[in-house]
Parts: sequence; structure tokens; C-alpha cells
Amino acid sequence: APGSLHTSAMELNQIKLDPAKMETGVWWQIEILADGRVDGFVVDEPKDGEASLLIRPIGTAYQRALEKAQEPHRAAIRAGDLPSDARAQIAAQALAQAVLVDWRGLTLGGEPLSYTVEQAVSLLSEPAWLSLSEFVGSAAQHRAAAIIEEEGRAAGN
Repeated sequence: APGSLHTSAMELNQIKLDPAKMETGVWWQIEILADGRVDGFVVDEPKDGEASLLIRPIGTAYQRALEKAQEPHRAAIRAGDLPSDARAQIAAQALAQAVLVDWRGLTLGGEPLSYTVEQAVSLLSEPAWLSLSEFVGSAAQHRAAAIIEEEGRAAGN
């Protein structure tokens, strides 16, 4: 409703994004919840043995990767008949190319799983790993993780 907005001054440094975090990503330590969902929190560095994902916040790199992944499908996209599995594959390709940058501490069948873009595409596009892809997408939209640290703001950086 008009007039209901709080109209005091807004300090823009409180929402200033750290270009380094936008470029290199933010580490998230992750865990599996009782209901099978993946949850996590931001850490400075991954701890040895702890499952962690390096996630770049969604920005221009993701948009470019999405456009590149969509390119072979332009006609179907324009016509509105791109199958849902193809849409999922395009989204997975873009997330793997631009958002999920690395991981540590993941295993599959008890074997350590090394990060590669191809492995990331495989996991993010496979319906069986929906909980992982949902977490990656959600964390990538969590802009607060990329805000410049308080010490930097206090120093005027």
C-alpha cells in the first residue's frame, strides 16, 4: 500500500557484492537432511573430509552459459516445443559450466568423486540427484553469500 514503505536512507555498501566471490564462487559446506534434501552454509574454506561445494552466484557467467546451452535448441524454444528433459539438460549444462565450480568430500557408492564439468553436468541433469541440483540452484541465488564482508565495509572498501 502507498505510504507503507520505510523511507529512511539506504546504505548501498550493505548490499555491495564482492567481485572476487562473484567470479570465483563461495564454498558451501553441505549435509543431507532427514527428508533427503541437501542443506548447507557458507564457509571460508572447505574442511578436510567435509562435503563442500564451490558455487558461483548467478550472474552474467550463468546467463552466457545458459544462452550457449540453448543455442542448438533455439527453434524448438521459439516454437514452444522443447521437451522438459531437454530443458533440464540445458539448465544442468549452464549450472555445471558457470555455477558449480568445484566440490570436495563427495562420494558415490563409497568411492571419492572427483570434480569435472562433465561429472557436474551428469549429476545436475540426472533426476535421481534432484536434491543436489535444487541446492546448487538455490545457493547460487543466495546473493548475501557474495556480499563484501563487514570488515571490508568498515574499512571503506
